[in-house]
Amino acid sequence: MIVRQLERSPFKTAFSVLGIALATAVLVVGTFSQDAIDYIIDFQFSRVQQFDVDVVLADQTDDSAVSSIRNLSGVLAIDPYRGYSVRLVNGRLYKRVGIAGLNSGDGLYQLLDIGGNRVELPEHGIVLSSALADTLGVHAGDQVRVESLEGRRNEFDVPVSALIDDFSGLAAYMHLDTLNRHMHERFTIGGAYLSIDENKATDLYTQLREMPGVVAVNVKETTVNNFQETIAENMGLMRPFLIGFASVIAFGVVYNSARISLSERSRDLATLRVLGFTKYEVSVIQLGELVIITAFAVPTGLLLGYVTAWYVSISTASELVRIPFIIEPRTFATSAGVVVLASLVSGLIVLRKLGDLDLVSVLKSRE
Repeated sequence: MIVRQLERSPFKTAFSVLGIALATAVLVVGTFSQDAIDYIIDFQFSRVQQFDVDVVLADQTDDSAVSSIRNLSGVLAIDPYRGYSVRLVNGRLYKRVGIAGLNSGDGLYQLLDIGGNRVELPEHGIVLSSALADTLGVHAGDQVRVESLEGRRNEFDVPVSALIDDFSGLAAYMHLDTLNRHMHERFTIGGAYLSIDENKATDLYTQLREMPGVVAVNVKETTVNNFQETIAENMGLMRPFLIGFASVIAFGVVYNSARISLSERSRDLATLRVLGFTKYEVSVIQLGELVIITAFAVPTGLLLGYVTAWYVSISTASELVRIPFIIEPRTFATSAGVVVLASLVSGLIVLRKLGDLDLVSVLKSRE
């Protein structure tokens, strides 16, 4: 009886499935951004940036500052770095970026691709982000010209050793010693990454800020907290809206479908009650139609949301930010749960109207 009723109204059934599927897809697309942000935070601040503090220095041409910082109480490890403002040129294409000079090996700043695999920093050559490589039109193995925009304004050609996928900006990396050599500088650093003892953090921050040559002391934990607060504030407004919007869609589609079905079949259902069907059995017939529609709609919506999220991920990629295509299982579960709950509530509301079936008029019928 349930299947026959669905077959009688194929267009109504199809549009009901589509409506609930779209509500599910809205939730998946709206929630996957939180999964992506959580992944970026873990990737960037836990796996790539393995330091606790970033100490920015005025340009140093010897290792005195590094030695002084290394000897401070609470410093467990130190990893100096240098940043240069340059213009990368490939034929007629060029881009002004910053090159980060890092130490290779087990430093406190790791180069990882988007899959979390470690990318070795070569002693000779340059590593570019994939977005920057696309802008310059180069691939691994090609030559790129580096034109310094500070200091002696040196220029040199360097091979592109590897490309790395990342999530923001346009980045270039070289070995610190190699970069200094090309810039004709013996030992120049612009800062140092520190791993510290948290029990001595307060005193260490005070000493660092009082040191000559220290421009800024950036605590990674503070940066992460500020980032999360900003994201939480934005998502805190958006997520309830998406859940409410999807719930209204699902509720409206199911309620409308159930009301139409009940209106069309009220005489048939009343006849079944007269013939001896219990109220529970009649309810199963009426609710079964909604269950089948929802059962088809939710998986369809999850698939539609998955594809749409993938499209959003690739279509919004820019030089400033790239959103990784990450969807956690809990996102699918939450999306399906919200839609099923909204459908269930609307179905139960309609079922209450089964008590209003006019059994007397059926008994008086000549048929």
